[in-house]
Amino acid sequence: MTYIPGPNGTKLPGKGNLDVELPDWPLRDTIKNIRRKKEWFESQPEMGGLRGFLKEYYNIIKSDIDFKLKEFHGGYHYEFGVNWVKVYTDTGIQYRNVNITIGNDPAISTKKESSNAVISAVAIDSHHRRYVLDVSTGKYDIHDRYIDENIVLKNGILALDPVELGNILRIGSCEEVIRMFLKYHAQGIAIETYGQQATFYNETRAMLNRLNKKPVMLPYVGVKDSKENRLRQIPLAYFEAGQYYIKDDLKEKHALKSEVETFPHSKLDVLDSIHIAEQVLSAPKNIQYDSLGTFIQKE
Repeated sequence: MTYIPGPNGTKLPGKGNLDVELPDWPLRDTIKNIRRKKEWFESQPEMGGLRGFLKEYYNIIKSDIDFKLKEFHGGYHYEFGVNWVKVYTDTGIQYRNVNITIGNDPAISTKKESSNAVISAVAIDSHHRRYVLDVSTGKYDIHDRYIDENIVLKNGILALDPVELGNILRIGSCEEVIRMFLKYHAQGIAIETYGQQATFYNETRAMLNRLNKKPVMLPYVGVKDSKENRLRQIPLAYFEAGQYYIKDDLKEKHALKSEVETFPHSKLDVLDSIHIAEQVLSAPKNIQYDSLGTFIQKE
C-alpha cells in the first residue's frame, strides 16, 4: 500500500498525483523513481531496453522479438468430406477449407519438473494462414491405463465413447493422437522419434492399421540444430509474420502465448509439438464454400 502526505503529517491512501507519494515501506521506490529507471533502461538498448527493465525489477521475461499473437473466434467444421475452419468476422461467417495435421512430442516421465507430452492439431488454408485448433498436454503414458481393466472396448482398440473415456486412469499418447486424428479428420500425423520415442510412433501406426486408417505419417527425428534455432524458423517465423491464429477458447492458449512471448526463456513443449505438426503440413487448393456442397475449385 502506498500513501500521499496528508494534513498535519498524516498519510492518505495513494490517489491522484502519485509522483509525490510517500511509500508506507521506506525501502520502496516511489513511482517517480521507477519511471526514471524505466526511461533510463529504454534509452540503453545494450542493457535490454524495456525488456531489461521488466526482467530487472519485475522478474518478467519477455522475448526479444515482437510476435503477432492473433486469435480467431470460430472453430472446426467438417462438411461434404472437407475440413473447414469457421471464422466469425465483422462481415459475417467465413468458411476456409484447410488441411490438418497432428504433431506429437511424446514424454512418459511423471516427474513434476519433466516435460509434458503434447499433442497439437494445426490447420493451414490456401492462403497459408495457420490455425492452432487443439492442444492436449499432460503426464501421459504410452497407452491408456484403465480404472477397470475388465471393460471391453467397443472397437477393441481404443476408448472413444464417454463411458470408455471416463474409465481412463492415465491417458496414453498413442490413443490420444488417434483420438485427435479422428476428431479432425486429419490428413497427416508427425511424431518425434528421438531415442525411445520411436516406440510411440510404431505403436500409433500399428493401432491405425488395425483401424484401417492410412494417414500420411512421419517419424520426425529433427534436424542437427538446437531446439531454439529450430523453433525460430518454424513456427516462430510464421508467428512473427502474423500468419498464425490461435482459437480464442483453446484450453492451452495461455501456455502457448507464454511460450511465444517469453521465448526462449521458458518451456517450449507446445511450440515443439506445433513445429512437429508443421513437418507434414501442406496448403490445400482454395475451395469456395456453399451450403449445397457445390464447390468452385481455384488454382
